[in-house]
Amino acid sequence: VGLYRLYVAVTVGNSLQRTERDPSTDVYVLFNPWCPDDDVFYPDDAGRYEYVLNSTGLVYQGTSTEVTERG
Repeated sequence: VGLYRLYVAVTVGNSLQRTERDPSTDVYVLFNPWCPDDDVFYPDDAGRYEYVLNSTGLVYQGTSTEVTERG
């Protein structure tokens, strides 16, 4: 399960305009790495358990040119 906080950002000239985040528009996305029909299917059983069920690690966020981490 992934929680995505949504906002809209628009570049106008040299200015970036962004909407305020509204928790009522947050989206939860369900992924199923155990289902062969899901795009995120992880075929290696042992690796899938290690990767998916691991409760520690970092989450990377940002853009292609500016990546940050939170853990």
